[in-house]
Amino acid sequence: MDLEQTTKVVTVIVTYNGAEWIEKCLSSVVEAPVVDHKILVIDNGSQDATVTLIQNHFAQVQLLLPGENLGFGKANNMGIEIAMSQGADYIFLLNQDAWINTDTFPELIRCVEKYPEFGILSPIQLNADGNLDNQFRKYYKAESNTQNQQVDEIKFVNASGWFMTAACIERVGGFSPLFFHYGEDADYCNRVRYHGFKIGVATKCSYIHDRGGRAAVVLTTEKQIQQMFVANLVRLANINRGLWLNTSLNFWRMSMNRLEGKGRTQVVTQAYAKSLKKLKEVVSHRKAAKQKGAFISY
Repeated sequence: MDLEQTTKVVTVIVTYNGAEWIEKCLSSVVEAPVVDHKILVIDNGSQDATVTLIQNHFAQVQLLLPGENLGFGKANNMGIEIAMSQGADYIFLLNQDAWINTDTFPELIRCVEKYPEFGILSPIQLNADGNLDNQFRKYYKAESNTQNQQVDEIKFVNASGWFMTAACIERVGGFSPLFFHYGEDADYCNRVRYHGFKIGVATKCSYIHDRGGRAAVVLTTEKQIQQMFVANLVRLANINRGLWLNTSLNFWRMSMNRLEGKGRTQVVTQAYAKSLKKLKEVVSHRKAAKQKGAFISY
């Protein structure tokens, strides 16, 4: 019997003003050739037609309305907890602006069954034009290890399309509350590797991530500070290295960036100071993250 006939997969999608993409996204997973397949959507307080579209066109989808914006990590944790309580073998986290192909799930299932040491697998990530996504290209080509033709091991892959094993979630847990939006996937990948699982790309299947459907982000000084703050926080939270080494690395990076000049002194200094204010929370995070099943209950 085919694995997709006997395996339970739960897809978790977090939405926020995603009316532009949600029908294509949900249609793709509804049509996936997996017999025991549940779909959970957690809406983070959308103000557009997202919820109405789901209610009117996707009765088979379990829609959760917490009534507030929980953030990416906490909302996904809600879906993961439900999926685990329902006995899922695998959980697929999918962005609202992404959609899969017919062969995506069967190939992912074959890969994790053949290589159970991988706790997270991502399909090849394409843009809406069918070309390799520019962000995905940066870390996939830089870090890929093509020792076999079916799965490439890498250190990080963004969480727009994560196929996760229940065994990995039982060990690693959920997303950390230290991160509200951005950085949570990088932190989770660090924790996956700490707990002895691998992260990889399934090279024989793909999905579409339509980043182009969003307006271009203007990097104001405030947004630059936030970006660097998140990067600093990810380094501090990394349990694969000691906290004081991480703090020293942040200080070194700050010093080097300031030496570069080019008007970055304000950004670098404020981002570093902002991350230091989180040290108490970072210490709590690091302690919890080393435990089994952190930041989640089911």
